[in-house]
Amino acid sequence: MPCHKALLEEPSSSGLACCTQDSKKRKIDKNRRNTLSEARRTKEHEGYEEVDKAEVLLTVSLYHSEKDLKMAQYVVLGSQGLTALRDRMYCLADHILDGPDTKSSFMFIENAFYNDMRSSKAMDYSRHIMLWANEKADAEIKYMT
Repeated sequence: MPCHKALLEEPSSSGLACCTQDSKKRKIDKNRRNTLSEARRTKEHEGYEEVDKAEVLLTVSLYHSEKDLKMAQYVVLGSQGLTALRDRMYCLADHILDGPDTKSSFMFIENAFYNDMRSSKAMDYSRHIMLWANEKADAEIKYMT
């Protein structure tokens, strides 16, 4: 079997004529753009506004109440109110508890209730929950002693 050097000098002797090196260099158009990527990028950003560099972005994750399972994740601007975040969330209770006419909701963040009272028919559920939690805590204390 011929060595590599012999193949380069006489490639036809081994039947490997394609082994010769092409001395021509390819020209690469440096101004060529990937139009597919550009079109995709334009479509993905369509309808969005550029965010100020000084703006804070917050990532909010919602987890299942009983399982260690992320149910949803949102990215909101620090300048947006909690109502913007709440409007993006889907909650089954919105459709069951109040019915289609009433929009009562709240967020419980770092031991504080934030009630959404934008609707004139909205109810403050946080009072009922705090009363229930205090009664439950009192009952547990009595049970333990």
